[in-house]
Amino acid sequence: MEAMDTTSAPTTERVVLCIGKTGNGKSTLCNVLSETMDFKESSNSVSETKEHKKQEYTIDG
Repeated sequence: MEAMDTTSAPTTERVVLCIGKTGNGKSTLCNVLSETMDFKESSNSVSETKEHKKQEYTIDG
């Protein structure tokens, strides 16, 4: 019987879909989760996002 490698964790893929009304902070949430500024944010209730956006990230930990 072979020894199992316990030094590396199994790879787990997560899919996050943010849905909500205009101005509710979906882009802000996506920026916080991804630790980036890839999603355009607005400081008012007028939508900055004109089309859906898909981004893929690798997060350690």
